[in-house]
Amino acid sequence: MTRATGTLRQIARNLLAKTTAEVLTRLLSVLFFMVVARTLAPEGFGKFTFAYALVTLFGAALDLGLHPLFIREVARDPGRAPRQWTAALTFKAGLAGPIVLALLALPLLTGRAWDTTWAVYLLTAYVLLQSLVELVVAVFTAFGRLEYELALRLAGKVALIGLGGLALWAGWHLLGLTLAYVAAAAVTLALGLRLARRFGTFTWGWAGAEAWRLGATIWPVAVAFLLAFAARRVAPLAVALLRGETEAGFFGAAARILEALDLVPAAFAAALFPVLASSDPAGERFRGALAQSVRGLLIVSLPLAIVLGFGAGPLVTLFYGAAYLPAVPALQLLGWSTPFGFLTYFFLFVFLALDRPRLLLGLTAAGLGVSLLLTPALVARWGAAGGGLGVLLTEGVLALLCVLALGALVRPAFAVSWGAVKPFLAGLAAVGALGLVNPLPWTARVSLALAVYGACLVALRIFSREEWGLLREVLFARGGRS
Repeated sequence: MTRATGTLRQIARNLLAKTTAEVLTRLLSVLFFMVVARTLAPEGFGKFTFAYALVTLFGAALDLGLHPLFIREVARDPGRAPRQWTAALTFKAGLAGPIVLALLALPLLTGRAWDTTWAVYLLTAYVLLQSLVELVVAVFTAFGRLEYELALRLAGKVALIGLGGLALWAGWHLLGLTLAYVAAAAVTLALGLRLARRFGTFTWGWAGAEAWRLGATIWPVAVAFLLAFAARRVAPLAVALLRGETEAGFFGAAARILEALDLVPAAFAAALFPVLASSDPAGERFRGALAQSVRGLLIVSLPLAIVLGFGAGPLVTLFYGAAYLPAVPALQLLGWSTPFGFLTYFFLFVFLALDRPRLLLGLTAAGLGVSLLLTPALVARWGAAGGGLGVLLTEGVLALLCVLALGALVRPAFAVSWGAVKPFLAGLAAVGALGLVNPLPWTARVSLALAVYGACLVALRIFSREEWGLLREVLFARGGRS
């Protein structure tokens, strides 16, 4: 077996496990939130959207890019896993106190209703538990056993749906739903710790000196990941604060559909990051994996953008009902941001694998700056649709900056290669086909556009003969781990 085939097999195995986990859990989430949004109505769902966006924004500081660095270090030296685990736990514990105090105060300072305030408090407990769950998942990723993540995430999602559904059925509404989040995270953490024993002894010790050194080492990456996450949370918070909870409910409904699609870049990042982190950035293995990933992300994201852009109305009606039709413009704009969002999410991990933390920090700061500059003004003018436009512009600018930076670091510049241009040409042809069949029902129009897109990819020979051969070998190979 060649080195290229072995690398591709490793990537494909990781990608399959990660994609399966993400597809199943996000599909369950979409179905669950169809029920939640209809039960809570736009105002109640707006309260949940505000509470969730606020808590997860501050909760991101608990991770601060720690998990990708944990994965990188353990992938390079698996024997360091227990020591890295203890340092990571200590680091999280030091951050938890200020974060909890901030989340206790902010709902009161912003004048939120009592049920929104208690939703924030309960979700604070949830993010503390979920941060530990994500550290357990990082152990699985570092050891290349993403099938364990599949089992863990499915178990957690089933627990959330069961407990949340029971709470809504009992009439507990917003508070019952957020309490279900806490209980489900506790169940998931207990199961994850049990599975993690297969990879070593992970104790609840304290490593103050190690955590301090860790913080001093990773702070550019930590702040960069926090800024990137914050840029994604500006829009829902701005809508809730500037236009009210009902408008936030409309934006939250649209954003939930888009968030379900984040499984694609998350799967690529989880599958490729250990490979990129352990490869020579100047080598062919690194460049090849990077170019193929960008091409794959574009191939997948462009048809998704077409479906969301042209089918937003029927999708909103299907998922949430006619009461949420004001969410359609926001979903259309969020849909067109999909290709940019997929690339920027993945590029964060590429810069980390390249050991360029300060460049990563500068790019994410620019992205947050664009979002803070544009999004509040757009929201004040157009409400939920303005929030969608703010996301589209922010992701577009950040994607362009990332491509320019990577083009200077990785030679030959993969981002302007013919392989990356081909999906865009196929996407333009699909959009053109939509314009020609405007009188047809939207399902027929979108189906025809996707057929045109696929035909163009085949005609443009998006994959080389060698790549098809390697993919067939990976898909149909038998045997154990390589």
